[in-house]
Amino acid sequence: MTGKDYYSILGLAPSASLHDIRKAYRKLALRYHPDKNPEDPYAATRFGEIKEAYEVLTDPAKKASYLQQRWYDQTQGRPAYRSAPRTPPDLLKRCLELNRYVNNLDPFRLDREGLISYLEDLLSDETIEAVAAFREPEINRQIIRQLLGLLARLDASQAARIGDRLNKLAGQDAALSGEMDAFLKRKENQEKWDRRKPFLVLVLALLICLVIYFATR
Repeated sequence: MTGKDYYSILGLAPSASLHDIRKAYRKLALRYHPDKNPEDPYAATRFGEIKEAYEVLTDPAKKASYLQQRWYDQTQGRPAYRSAPRTPPDLLKRCLELNRYVNNLDPFRLDREGLISYLEDLLSDETIEAVAAFREPEINRQIIRQLLGLLARLDASQAARIGDRLNKLAGQDAALSGEMDAFLKRKENQEKWDRRKPFLVLVLALLICLVIYFATR
């Protein structure tokens, strides 16, 4: 149950009554039931989450356990309690939101470890497996390219941690996997150059000083 906002799934506030929960479930079940949406490949997934939310919030024992875990996660400062994306469009939407948020931050004050933690939570094995099952390569490419923009703000070792998860999402898309590998390699080479640059500048400055010294003797 961890990490899912069952109230949000049903479109309710945490103060919703049992009557509100049942009413919201009936309304959403009618809207998203797979039998009523034969052309929507995501309907079964949405309906499954709606049903799961209803079953947890109407069972006193399950609800108590869920609320306790929800409270604990919030006290530990974990990422905002939101439902894990279960379809390619849902994951793409979250990536676009995250990109907009990060792009508005001061790059010198960016909490990179916090960003990695959020991405690892967002790209859990469960989420990747659920999204990959829909076989939507074009949307997956958009997701990965959005996330590569975020990885540009991390160092090479940090980016590699998320890169492994993106490779799982890419699956059999060899071109996309090659694009990610090239991105990570460029980042690693850039960092090597950045580490060597001060030494090379110092050597160059010494050489210039030597040239000037011998030229003026």
